[in-house]
Amino acid sequence: NNTKRGRRFEEANRIITTNMLGNKWLGYIVAMFYMIAAGSMYLFPLYSATYKELFQVSQNEINFVGTCLNLGTWFAVVPGAIYDKCGPRVSLAIVITALFLGYFGMGYAGLHPIHDQFHWLYALGFLIGQSCGLLYITSLVTSLKNLEIVSKKAVLVGCLVAHFAMSPAFLSQIYLIFFNEDSKPEFLILLALLLPGAILMGLPFFKILPEEKSDLRSYLEEGINKTLKLMILLVFINLTWICIGRIIADSLDAQKSTLLVFFISVIVVFAAYFTIPLYFQRNIREFSSNVLSEELEGQGEIQISTLRQGENQNGSSPDLELKTVHMSEWDQNGSEGSQSPPSANNDKSQLPALPDNIQGSRPTDYTFLQALRSKRFWFLLLPFAIVIGTVICVVNNLGNLVKSLNNGEENDSLVTTLVILSFISNSLGRLSIGTFSDSLQKHISRESMLILVSSVCLAAQLILIPQNDFNLYVGVSLAGYSFGGYFCLIPTLTSEYFGNNSMGTIFGALGMGPSLGSLCFSTIIASQVYEANINTHGNEHTVDDGNDKNDCVGKNCYRAAFIINAVSCLFAIGSASVLRSLAMKSRQKLQ
Repeated sequence: NNTKRGRRFEEANRIITTNMLGNKWLGYIVAMFYMIAAGSMYLFPLYSATYKELFQVSQNEINFVGTCLNLGTWFAVVPGAIYDKCGPRVSLAIVITALFLGYFGMGYAGLHPIHDQFHWLYALGFLIGQSCGLLYITSLVTSLKNLEIVSKKAVLVGCLVAHFAMSPAFLSQIYLIFFNEDSKPEFLILLALLLPGAILMGLPFFKILPEEKSDLRSYLEEGINKTLKLMILLVFINLTWICIGRIIADSLDAQKSTLLVFFISVIVVFAAYFTIPLYFQRNIREFSSNVLSEELEGQGEIQISTLRQGENQNGSSPDLELKTVHMSEWDQNGSEGSQSPPSANNDKSQLPALPDNIQGSRPTDYTFLQALRSKRFWFLLLPFAIVIGTVICVVNNLGNLVKSLNNGEENDSLVTTLVILSFISNSLGRLSIGTFSDSLQKHISRESMLILVSSVCLAAQLILIPQNDFNLYVGVSLAGYSFGGYFCLIPTLTSEYFGNNSMGTIFGALGMGPSLGSLCFSTIIASQVYEANINTHGNEHTVDDGNDKNDCVGKNCYRAAFIINAVSCLFAIGSASVLRSLAMKSRQKLQ
């Protein structure tokens, strides 16, 4: 009997090692690189000024190309539907084609600029945005589906989306090393070859794999937790090196130093990340060996996962119920030659109630239409639109904000510093909020964490109202942190509320939030407030830019916009509070 149990453990260990190590964790690492490729849409500020000069267009016209990029990325209902219908392989094939056409077309247009053909850049920007949005959804949802067994989902999401945020700093190093200021169209043509090629290389390792059917899935928890700690450490180290490289590139004009930082970053990303599956394998083998030893000695306790409702109709794995079983009870109750513990039966009366946050529980999978009819969807969308929109309002207007406070004179050094701060805080927000959300989940629900992050955004807007240098540093840092935190929490809550079957379409629809928020707070409100203050209180300042346009000077230029942003953040906090109330009622019904 002990020999049969031993063989059962060894067979389970082989299946776990093959599926989770050789495929799922490796696929997750590939998804990190895909996120870097998806974040290439943030490179637009790198070449926008050059294209403005090449095509002899106004600032509004070139800004609309950036708007098309953002709209294409976040208004991703169609890309999400493509993913849900066709799966990751077909989605990646579409991404490869669209990225190549988009970046190659943008680069070719820069090499042969024709003013009358500038409108084609709007279509190319939208195409690049849609391809980046599809790649973002494909990487995120496939990882959540493959690693559904992982209870700390916010950490998984946080590490993924942190790479999306660090992408522009990482990819811009290539431009700084190998190109000069007049070679930006050539750089875009390189991206047209580099990014699709990298995606193609990872394609064999990236697919949706079947879930583990073994009763021993709960044994993975300890190995997973240790692996997540290593992963967080490596991502943090990589983020630190990339930030150092960005600071060196912006403050020191030293190409050799930039080259060194770039290669260090490459080594960290391509070498250190691939130690994650090896580390996971070692932990699982060590843990399963210890459990096997305890079992054969009739000592120790294990968690046995049993089917609650049997196989789902769509073929996905069933829900699980967990029960702690002492090995001596297994020996006493198990029949001669039995290969499964006595708890693996269908008598639910012998099993304890399933806690909300227990490993193995999973939500009901919603269709897209069912999600639209859910209150939770709209109470997710509202704060998502407000918080992201108000932060984009701050970041997009940093140049004019600093200029208005500097008596109409540009201060590139201060703007660069603020941009770096927003990038660092954004990336740290994605990584740290995921860690805090999972670590404190027993004490603070994700909905409460959403309220806290919304409050950070409110604090940022209030701090920016006085508009002095210190307030700019603090306000921009807090705004970037809340921006990153939201992009970690919203995908996690979407998965937990609506399941993963239609998550691509559902999250793509939630992407309307950043798009509408950016349009409302940055394009409309901030612009109107700025223009309204040009000719008031003696703040008129004429800039000789050939267009006879005026710039606003003084603290009134954006103060009303920040006040409106702060009031709007109160509505975001209220919406998140309603979301928490709905979640509490759902948990009470389950009890």
